[in-house]
This record gives sequence, structure tokens and C-alpha cells, in this order.
Amino acid sequence: MTTPKEGIYEDYERRSQLLALSRFRTTAASGDGFRSLGEYVTDMKSEQSVIYYLAGGNLEQLKASPQLEGFRARGIEVLLLTDSVDSFWTMNAPEFEGKAFRSVTQGSADLSQFPKLDGQSVASPEASDDQCLDVSGVKRDGNAAVIACA
Repeated sequence: MTTPKEGIYEDYERRSQLLALSRFRTTAASGDGFRSLGEYVTDMKSEQSVIYYLAGGNLEQLKASPQLEGFRARGIEVLLLTDSVDSFWTMNAPEFEGKAFRSVTQGSADLSQFPKLDGQSVASPEASDDQCLDVSGVKRDGNAAVIACA
């Protein structure tokens, strides 16, 4: 028996119906709840034109991913995809209700058009020198380049 997600990948003729029937864990779903893509699209920010997703093997790791920080700070929902077939159907399903799927790990998402929620902060790439620690004498592990900003 195939799962609906395998059908999304394999059955072009029924892809849109299978996408509409499928349920997904997201950053907006409470607890271990699931949401439909229809709910996702209805709740999208007015400036949002794509459906964001993060794929991986473990739900807890996905929820803790630092790649979600900017999305959370702006209240942008992200699908959390943990099934092995997810990496296939997301490439093969170009859109749902006119909204393309975009991984938060591939390329850069321009979140500047979305205002941050009150009380949320996101690391600023424009940190001034007085906000950064001098790490010139600190030994690094491997080739990792890190600067800590306050």
C-alpha cells in the first residue's frame, strides 16, 4: 500500500487532490497536531507567496532548527516534513493553490518584507562593532568562523 505522499510523487493526475487531503506537522500546529495545506494557505501572511518547508528525519530536531528562527520571529508557518518520501514529492509538486513549495534550507528566503512580531528578535547581520566580542585570539574548532554578538 502506498501512502498519500507517495501518490503526490507518483500520481500526476491526482496530485492536487492528494495534496488537499494530506496533513502535515507545522510550526503552527499545536502539540503533535497536523494541518492541511488549505489551512496553511488560508493563514499565510498577505505578503507571502510560497509555502515554506523544512525536511529532515526527526521532528524534534526540525523543531529546534536554527533555520526556523527568522520564520518564528515573523510568525511565518513552516511545514515540518519527516517522511523519507518528502524530499521527492516537494521537488515534484511545483505548487498548491498557486503557491510554490520552498525549502528553508535551499537558497535564501527574503524575510525582510515580513515584520517581526512584537517581542521577537532575530540576529541582525548589521551588528555594530561595539556589539561584537573580540574573538581574534580564540581558538576555533576546525574552520568554523563564528562571531558572538550581544
